[in-house]
Amino acid sequence: MKRVAVFLSVALCACGECGAEDSNSANYLVPGYQIFLRSRSQVQGLTVDELTRMAQCKGIIDAIAYVASQLPPDLSSCPPDGITTQQSIRVVLAYVLARPAQMHDDFTNLTIQALHQAWPCKR
Repeated sequence: MKRVAVFLSVALCACGECGAEDSNSANYLVPGYQIFLRSRSQVQGLTVDELTRMAQCKGIIDAIAYVASQLPPDLSSCPPDGITTQQSIRVVLAYVLARPAQMHDDFTNLTIQALHQAWPCKR
């Protein structure tokens, strides 16, 4: 469990930008998730900031997916085999967009909650 906490801490630190807008909030990251879901032809001409947010989003999903089954039971998630990053992003976006009052909250926490709600582990 200690390795899980360290891994998530490192992943979260890599996503933040010191002194900038709250780069861990849903307000900041939701556009990156939406960009990630665009077709490749629509990604042409994106700004560096948009591409960075898109990469952050994929990194958050991949990091959480890697350790999700090892989280405490009230947070863990166990998606079925074959779930893609795009499917996970759709689940997370639906969860977050249904809760506009939480758009200022930490997006990693919201992602964990969304994945847990969609695919809780059966222990």
